[in-house]
Amino acid sequence: MALFKDHYGKNSYYIDLQNVLARGGEGDICNIQGHPDKVAKLLHDNTPAPKMKALEKKITYMAERYESIPADLRKAVSAQITWPQAALIDASGHFRGYIMQKINGHETLDCAYSESQKAKSDFSFAEKIIIAKNLCVAVNIMHNKLHCVVGDFNAKNIMVSTKKGTVYLVDADSFHLQCTKEVRGRKVVDYMPAVVGRPEYLPKELHEYVIAQNAQLDSLPQPSFNQESDLFGLAIHIFQLLMNGAHPYGLMINPANKTSSISVSKTDISWAENIKKDRYVYSKAPEMIKRILHFQPPKYAPPYDVISSELQDLFERAFVVTGENVSKLSRQSGDGKYMSAPTVRPSASDWYFALKKFSEEVKSCPVNPKHQYSRNMPSCPWCQMGR
Repeated sequence: MALFKDHYGKNSYYIDLQNVLARGGEGDICNIQGHPDKVAKLLHDNTPAPKMKALEKKITYMAERYESIPADLRKAVSAQITWPQAALIDASGHFRGYIMQKINGHETLDCAYSESQKAKSDFSFAEKIIIAKNLCVAVNIMHNKLHCVVGDFNAKNIMVSTKKGTVYLVDADSFHLQCTKEVRGRKVVDYMPAVVGRPEYLPKELHEYVIAQNAQLDSLPQPSFNQESDLFGLAIHIFQLLMNGAHPYGLMINPANKTSSISVSKTDISWAENIKKDRYVYSKAPEMIKRILHFQPPKYAPPYDVISSELQDLFERAFVVTGENVSKLSRQSGDGKYMSAPTVRPSASDWYFALKKFSEEVKSCPVNPKHQYSRNMPSCPWCQMGR
């Protein structure tokens, strides 16, 4: 056992360094003696000093923010987000990590996408709708209660219970935060940014900003991530949950419309590349038809009508950006577009209520009760796919 104190120097914690619960790229997860519902994330000793200093600033701010919010909100946060509850200082007085809620029986979100990807999970379609709703609740807390954004919407940063479908947002030290600080008597915006992100979950406008700045996410002038980029990533995960793991920008060449001018390289039709080129193959917008003419959804994707027309409309809003909305989403360094109210993509609340309504409308397959689908479909699409 090793002794640590919180950043105030008030509380002591004995942490078991010998029995590591999980190892990650940045740190280890360990038990805390006398606190069975909490764990410590201890950063690796070889973490570069500048990065450790930045993380100390961020984690301390987050822990103090956690203490300042009402008790009922702390309870809601602890139920769905591994938000830092205290920064940890070792016996030498150095910052080492933080305390967070312990979660059990969870796997990464992609375990729920399709049966071919399952581990200990075997979710029905109705259960996947519940998971999507729970994800919306977590994102809504982040945006409207904690006033920060997730940033990196990698499926590995989202955990789902294999039994209950509850959702946790993890790796909180990578969240994207904004605060204000005082400089020579005036308040200025300060960022504690997310510096990583999977390209297949980043919206087109952020890809374009990276290119325009000739930078990487870890060196990008702020603001980089914002609510709108979160809502793009959220929509992708909802789509994958409902569409058998199919990514909304995953596609294949349509043999009927293939021409010699269409590249079939894996790079050209990667998910990230399709995002950059606006190839949302499910779109019904007239201006999109020419762009997606030569492509079609992958074979493992179910018919789009497996979901309601209302959900299809929300996906259209999330992925098809035209007209004045393009300028609303575009950004320049220092333009302050961070936590402004979303004006383009559906919010987490929009998704939650549409999913709730849809869950009340789905019908079960008479052959396989684990199969559910929109009541507007004449027969079970999952049976037709051989599921």
